[in-house]
Amino acid sequence: MNNGVSKRGRTRYEETRYMCSTKEFNERIENIVKIHRIINSDLDDVEKSKRLVEMVNNIEFFKKKYGILLRNGELDPRLNNVRPYLYNINHLFEEFERLEKTDYIEGFNYLHENKDYFDNYEYAKKVINLYINSEYSYDLNSFLEKLNLNQKEFKYCVSIIEELDIELYKLFMDKQKNSTKDRDTIISKTLSDLSNGIKTGELSDGTKFDKLEFIKRVPFKNGCSGLFMKNISNFLIKNNPQDKEIIMKYIYDNDMNAASYFKPLLINQIYNVKTTVNGREITKEDNDIIFTYIEINEIPCIWNSYKLVREKLIQGEVTPELVEEQKRNNKPILVKNLKMMVKQ
Repeated sequence: MNNGVSKRGRTRYEETRYMCSTKEFNERIENIVKIHRIINSDLDDVEKSKRLVEMVNNIEFFKKKYGILLRNGELDPRLNNVRPYLYNINHLFEEFERLEKTDYIEGFNYLHENKDYFDNYEYAKKVINLYINSEYSYDLNSFLEKLNLNQKEFKYCVSIIEELDIELYKLFMDKQKNSTKDRDTIISKTLSDLSNGIKTGELSDGTKFDKLEFIKRVPFKNGCSGLFMKNISNFLIKNNPQDKEIIMKYIYDNDMNAASYFKPLLINQIYNVKTTVNGREITKEDNDIIFTYIEINEIPCIWNSYKLVREKLIQGEVTPELVEEQKRNNKPILVKNLKMMVKQ
């Protein structure tokens, strides 16, 4: 207790008197000294403005914050060392207003308020350019997965470009506008290539065609599994009628029409179950190789792709050496370099 007033009550009184916490009060005392030194220094207007906006970004708020110290702090001993600055505060206001008229304050305020945007601009520009130049940006989820970005981080990059680079933002919007057209063209080419692979045993890029390549490349397998058959059939009818019979027959022959065929695999369950195939026990190290191969080669992690890669492992087509080589060559498209955390 202090003269009948509790410490808590005293603190509450002090905070009410100056409309700020004790911590903020102490910061104001420190800042008014700094502000006085900046304004009365030999620095040019540009440098003065740059330093002032780090502490003050609004003249009216500045007047309120320091005016209340002058009005209500006449008997406050904590202000003794800064009273000369408070008594001379109108000069600080006038000088600040003069600097505001030069537009330097406004310019540096903009830089200060958008500091995070400027810090992340170069990275955001790379992300948006990759989006614009990618054939597969129509599939946003896959595109973001390749960059290790989530939706909110991508939107943050877009907002940076919208604010700081209007020409690049226009290109981004044009790309988005044409994404449906691009999507249909690429899917049509993919289905045509798969149809030819089924017939010839080889894909257009020279890759040997097999069931695993079909699982990897066939569209419409993501999302609601029950829609796979409907979506691919409708697309084939509309865009690739010449390939419909071959593609649909392959799907039925390999039981891919089952609603649960493309259901994601629960990886932990694989590690928790002892499995023996043709007398060979599948070890933890074997599963590590299998799942790494699936991830690096961007194969859907489903039960059937797991079985197919496991078979390749047993037959010696997939080896630890092959996976290590693929890991070395699997450099990220762009290293994630956001200089702030984007709230989820």
